[in-house]
Amino acid sequence: ADCGEQEMMKKFIAILAAGWLLGLISLTLVYLLPTERMEQNVRSSMEVFYTESVYPQQVPGYKATQLDNETDAIMLLGAIYDGGGYSAIKQAMRAARVDISDIPSKCNVLIKYAWENQTPDSVSEYTRYWHGYMLWLKPLLLLFDYADIRMLNMMVQTLLLFWLIRELTEKKQQKLVVPLAFAVMVINPVAAAMSMQFSSIYDIVLLSMILILRYHEKWETEGKYPYFFLILGMTTVFFDFLTYPMAALGIPLILVLIMKKQGLKQGIYDAVGYSLCFAAGYAGMWAGKWIMASLILGENVLAEAMGQAGVHSGAAVVDGQELSHLGVIWRNVRVLIKWPYVLAMAGMFFVYIFRIFKNKAAAFRKETVIPIGLVCLIPFGWIWITSSHAAWCYWYTYRGISVAVFGVFSILSIISGRKEYVK
Repeated sequence: ADCGEQEMMKKFIAILAAGWLLGLISLTLVYLLPTERMEQNVRSSMEVFYTESVYPQQVPGYKATQLDNETDAIMLLGAIYDGGGYSAIKQAMRAARVDISDIPSKCNVLIKYAWENQTPDSVSEYTRYWHGYMLWLKPLLLLFDYADIRMLNMMVQTLLLFWLIRELTEKKQQKLVVPLAFAVMVINPVAAAMSMQFSSIYDIVLLSMILILRYHEKWETEGKYPYFFLILGMTTVFFDFLTYPMAALGIPLILVLIMKKQGLKQGIYDAVGYSLCFAAGYAGMWAGKWIMASLILGENVLAEAMGQAGVHSGAAVVDGQELSHLGVIWRNVRVLIKWPYVLAMAGMFFVYIFRIFKNKAAAFRKETVIPIGLVCLIPFGWIWITSSHAAWCYWYTYRGISVAVFGVFSILSIISGRKEYVK
């Protein structure tokens, strides 16, 4: 066993090192692309930002429909920045953008710069993130404007969702279509398509589930799942702007636990073990950016990043009042306490309860319920840890709760199935 663990450790380190290198090389290559055409396309998109402003709500009063044009503006300003004479590798590590010092909103900076032609007076760096989204954003901006990218996003995500439903059906996992539908409702696919900021995790969730369904037998027999979750954690950090990363772990993990059909002890072991693999990839990929950026730029990016991590996990103060950890969790949950969500979820819950009695369904199946139940707790743990961030950005961090929604409805769908279907 020790030899096996040592071998796995070596592979983990090799995969992490390869991820760091791949991230660095791929980003350096996209920073070699010329920015003039990208800037033209961003300038032609300005009407979107001008009419919508910073945080438009597609349905006023519904925080779940609020778009993050502020962060999308940061992404676009970074994509079109010409680099200020820095080499491509340093640009990839700096992730700089033009700025106007007396305008706090970056959405308004973008409008002033790209719509009203105001000359920027400073440059801001955003070194602590990987900004992996540049791999697709920069090439797309050579051909399309921001409005085009929103529509392409919507089309790609719709295709991925239907592909996933097809894979679920082919692998005889139709019972998970309804839980998936509710998880998607929580994420809100309209907002995920309209805000680049929200789309990374949604894309990762859909793609990882498709891959699990296609390769489950192979990965299970060859013991590949620890590496899959390691890479999933790395991919999440690379592309995500700290939105709702635990959805990228929890929803695919629940799918794996259901596909494996095993005993209670092994189920708990897998739930914890794969979560730790994801955590290793997640933490390791963060560290990679901070270490490499520090070395390449000759700055202490690591110290700055650690300082920010302290801020995000510090005391949650909103409008002068300090919120408790439970208060922050409630602030996130409250986004979903609206009549349409409550009626839809309560209605489906009672449908499952009715089916349980009608089918005289299998008893409480602890080997399924307990491991999935543990995974359902992950997003709440994450909100607890990142309480300051989750208190301020609750209107999008709440999307992590999609894990618990998917898990609870998955448990109900399994328990309520007819006995001959329950293995």
